[in-house]
Amino acid sequence: MSCTDEINDEIGDILMKRPLVLMTLSGIVGILLGMGHYDVSIALVMLLVYRYRNLIKQNQYKHVFPFLGICLYSFLRVLIYNQSYEATLQYYVEGAHLEIEGRIKEARVSEQYNTYILMPIKVNGKTRQKGVRLITETVLDCGEWIVVKGEVLETRGKRNEGGFDALSYNKSRGIVGTVFTKEVDTLKKQKNNWKLKIDHLRKSHEKRLHLLLPQGEAELLSTLILGSKRMDEHVRENFEKAGLIHILSISGLHVSIIGYGLFKALNKGINNQGVSAVIAMIFLIYYCIYTGMQVSTVRATIMIGLYLIQFMVNRRYDKTTAVSFAAFGMLLLHPYQLIHVGFQLSFGAVLSIFYIEPLLKTNWMPIEKGPIAGIRLLIAVQIGIWPLLAYYFYSLPVYGFLGNLLVLPVVGILILFSILSLFVSYISMGIGTFIMGVSYWSMSYMQQITCLIGELPYNTLYIQAPNIYFIIAYYIVIALWIMGLPCKKTGVCLATLMLLSVSLYLLDLETMYMHFLDVGQGDSIVINYQNRTIMIDGGGDIKKKGDNVGMEVLLPFLRHQGIDRIDTVFITHSDFDHIYGIIEIANHIPISEVILPFVYKEKDDPLINQLLSGLDDQLTQIHYFKAGDQLSYKNMNISCLWPESIYMRDNNRNSLVLYVELKDLDVLLLGDAGILEEGAIMKGSSLLNRDVEVLKVGHHGSATSSSEIFLEKVSPTLSVISVGEKNTYGHPNDEVVKNLERFSKHVLMTKDQGAIRLRYRKGKATVQSMIKE
Repeated sequence: MSCTDEINDEIGDILMKRPLVLMTLSGIVGILLGMGHYDVSIALVMLLVYRYRNLIKQNQYKHVFPFLGICLYSFLRVLIYNQSYEATLQYYVEGAHLEIEGRIKEARVSEQYNTYILMPIKVNGKTRQKGVRLITETVLDCGEWIVVKGEVLETRGKRNEGGFDALSYNKSRGIVGTVFTKEVDTLKKQKNNWKLKIDHLRKSHEKRLHLLLPQGEAELLSTLILGSKRMDEHVRENFEKAGLIHILSISGLHVSIIGYGLFKALNKGINNQGVSAVIAMIFLIYYCIYTGMQVSTVRATIMIGLYLIQFMVNRRYDKTTAVSFAAFGMLLLHPYQLIHVGFQLSFGAVLSIFYIEPLLKTNWMPIEKGPIAGIRLLIAVQIGIWPLLAYYFYSLPVYGFLGNLLVLPVVGILILFSILSLFVSYISMGIGTFIMGVSYWSMSYMQQITCLIGELPYNTLYIQAPNIYFIIAYYIVIALWIMGLPCKKTGVCLATLMLLSVSLYLLDLETMYMHFLDVGQGDSIVINYQNRTIMIDGGGDIKKKGDNVGMEVLLPFLRHQGIDRIDTVFITHSDFDHIYGIIEIANHIPISEVILPFVYKEKDDPLINQLLSGLDDQLTQIHYFKAGDQLSYKNMNISCLWPESIYMRDNNRNSLVLYVELKDLDVLLLGDAGILEEGAIMKGSSLLNRDVEVLKVGHHGSATSSSEIFLEKVSPTLSVISVGEKNTYGHPNDEVVKNLERFSKHVLMTKDQGAIRLRYRKGKATVQSMIKE
């Protein structure tokens, strides 16, 4: 066969047998370009060019145009979606009051507030084809048409590294805003509404499970097979530590077990593959809708459905076409699903099973069945998705491989027997309870394994979120391996990539990072230098006591940075907006040392007492600083300029004022100190005889601080104001801001820039902010 014939055969294989593969990849490139992810889209195009380089050499360009058309269509689809989304978003300004009418699509009931997704909706009488999240104390049912008058709550994008990007998440689900209301008017119940019936059936099944099982096991099983979210946090934490959190979400694993198990059982009973496949498909579609149509469930339903179709049309199941069909169809309906973590993990896992597992089997583990085959499958999935897990969750379960190996074999038994028991119980409660005994034993076994792993030392490895370019390089190497790169070369490439990452990390130890976190109306600063973490205050907005700044801002940030211990925490003073975030994380991350103002050594303060009480079990060292005290670490020195040893009634006057020196970088951190303290430290400290490169402005830029004479004295290059957006105190003061702009080259505020990061290395300082202007 000539070279031309081989190329023509390749063209035929690509375009005739599996056109969906290129269609899907072309669509993904277009979506990525539309979203502005140029680096990832360029990498994907490079892989496509490499894969089909033979076609390009033979100038087979006519076959490219259809796929360019799909790419262009996807690109335009994203732009049109963005315009439509932005047009609707303008109604959802924080604090605005809107009248919303719509049908409840999803419901999540909790102890305090219930959350509902309404779609489609009318906003002030105008129809909008987007969804809205409703938060209320009222208990409602799916399928109800309701009208509410409520207040728009703030929906924030990512303002700190590691923080939750609510805007992107909403966009991936077609939700434009969040509305809070106390009163809800039901327009019509719609008794024949199928969603309402499904919701009532789910509640009936949950009640039935509580009759069949003790409360703890009933909640666990409701989560496992019904998609319920009510579950003990301690149990969930143990599953997470054991690397089994994926079992608690209705996923492809559940759908595969149910679909394939039902098909096999029906086929044995009626001995007709076509009829068995039809019944199994109908049940799978119903189960997908019943459990809320999560991304992974929809993906698995489509793929298992295509697998079952082969028994009706006598066509061979092609796994590559199946996964492409699922991805193409889902992205065609909603392109922003591409950035949904569930979409990426679900498709990442199934692609790993399809393409990495056979490579492992060929090269290292040729055994077909048994424990080795299961181990091989787990290794393949871990190779495929660990960068995503590290990127999104900043941690890896150390014993996750062991947990999956011990638990996954019983999951199929648990799911199948639980569903069988649930249905049988409606006929005979006694027989249903007897069958449920198998599920009860399985759950007891699972919980014992998760508890055992949860108690093992070092059960979770917290790692710094990998750089996006590392992830791109990693997946390029994996893709080349799948395309035929020899295993030895693949191993060398991956080892080189890891070695390069470690080398860059070690080199980065010489760099000092100072992060001014956006904690709303409060202060929190984190310094990383030479593998040491120093934290100054922890925020805590007194006007939003329901918000957990520690768990929602501080801990995610620390995990994102790969920090599993805080070496030193400075508490400038005991105001709620400076100390409470530290109190919230005290039981979740070890703290080696806490430094407080000297004036609290004898003074009884409730928040200080609460903090110290939370640190009792950690053997944390407690020290008290006053003017003249110092903390030194290698080349960095932190000096205390204030307070003296006299307690002031105005708590702001007790605030620590810290001066950080690192080579030729000088940083002055004023806490909530005011004009009187500024005058005292100007007279008492020789450190202020030189210019300051960075100033953390005192008391959030209020009129009680930052006097002209003081600003002229320190002449900061960069002034940072840590302040909450739309705070009720009027911070920062306009006159103070004007003075700062006169005496400082740059003035940045966390309310505008989000978190602000100062990077200092070898005499050069650079500044970055989370929100780009």
